[in-house]
Amino acid sequence: MLFDRILLPHEVDDIYNFGTPNPTLILDEDTTIALGIAAPIDPEGDTLTITVDSLPDKGDIYLSDGSQVAPGQSLSVSQLTELEFIPYPNENGEGGSFKYTVTDQQGESDSQTINLYITPVNDAPILVNPIADQSASLDEFFTFTFEANTFEDIDDELNYIISGLPQSLNFNSASQTISGTFTELENFDLVITAVDKAGERVSDTFTVEVIDPPPTVEFGEVSYQVNEKEGYVLVANVIRTGDLSLYSGVDVYVVGGTATEGYYDDYEYIDNYVEFYPGESQGYVRMELNNDEIIEGIETLELEIFP
Repeated sequence: MLFDRILLPHEVDDIYNFGTPNPTLILDEDTTIALGIAAPIDPEGDTLTITVDSLPDKGDIYLSDGSQVAPGQSLSVSQLTELEFIPYPNENGEGGSFKYTVTDQQGESDSQTINLYITPVNDAPILVNPIADQSASLDEFFTFTFEANTFEDIDDELNYIISGLPQSLNFNSASQTISGTFTELENFDLVITAVDKAGERVSDTFTVEVIDPPPTVEFGEVSYQVNEKEGYVLVANVIRTGDLSLYSGVDVYVVGGTATEGYYDDYEYIDNYVEFYPGESQGYVRMELNNDEIIEGIETLELEIFP
């Protein structure tokens, strides 16, 4: 920022600029700094020409109106005094230098170089892709691994901690995996926190809904073969698995086969609604078979459950 007095062979033509010659400016990573260049002065009142010689490696120089400065660009004195340096994101260390030359009307000139050093600053982790809510079945093994790109840290490795997890489950930070069995029927709000080596952290909360799935109902068989015989009652087994502690009921209908429904046809329902009381795992569908006008012999009935 200091221009030494320039001594011309035929006269003294002074250009003054106050400050330290070729200073080094220090700024924090991802911040902006004003170059703070004092206005050059020519005692003889010469008009001064200012030319940009070179720009920093790790950022850009800007005018006060936000315009980016280019190499070789001519600046006014007022523009020179208002320059700012903005480093590129996450750059640090030696930032390069800004060099400019001031020339008077006599052709005499002097140059100044401003060196720039960017102090590293820890970048805190950020949440990039929030974790979606999950569901788990009561008393069944549950495992969930959240994605590697859930959190991001530009300059550090991350460690993960979890809160809100019941004791019946475990969390592996290295594999980012939750595993175990939920034994309580409720919703759990789990908080995953990503921590970098400097202790900076960011968290994400998601909910695991624990559900008690309804019991599964199925047939012992799906298709039955029957022989037409007056008064014969077909009994089809219906089996319930899973949680047997609650009452449930299902309808069962014939949905296919060669037999036809109706009193004068092959079959009619006696009871096709199956009830399961707490603790019961098996029920029955009954239907009466008839002799119709056409003797077909062996008939088939295909049954389906309707919850």
